[in-house]
Amino acid sequence: MRRFRNILAGVDLSCCDRFVSEDLSTPNAEAVRQPLWLAKLNSVSVEFFSSLDLSAKAQQLVSKSKTDESTVLDEAKARLAEPAAKARAEGVVAGSHVVIGKSWLALIRLVLRNDHDLVLVGTHRLGAIKGFVLGSTGIKLLRKCTCAVWINRSVLRPRPCQGVGALRRHGV
Repeated sequence: MRRFRNILAGVDLSCCDRFVSEDLSTPNAEAVRQPLWLAKLNSVSVEFFSSLDLSAKAQQLVSKSKTDESTVLDEAKARLAEPAAKARAEGVVAGSHVVIGKSWLALIRLVLRNDHDLVLVGTHRLGAIKGFVLGSTGIKLLRKCTCAVWINRSVLRPRPCQGVGALRRHGV
């Protein structure tokens, strides 16, 4: 059996109308938990990744903001640093990376640049119609990514903006 050496965990930090939410959705909470489990099991490294899909106007506002003000990019970096710090505390070599752009394209670029051999992502739960019309990060990764792709779909069906609290209530 082939062992993974370098795992890339794609985490969607957005929820409802926020670019960076305090709580992760259930599939994304699993997309944080599973690579930690896999990394500990195989003694490999894991990198947590998030991409903010901002409009050109929003990108201008972020770049023109004063340095003493916290931007959405700073919030995303701080939020994504939490699982990386938890992983390091558990003895796993871990890092985090946040970019602005299309998530599927940024994930593939990072896979090629850093020689990742597994990409693990959570689902958005768009549904059949929206997933077909809008496209899906998971489908694009499965078609175009040069390494193995693990798409996590949670068994639990909480409301869209429920996060980690839903996992705790269901005993996961």
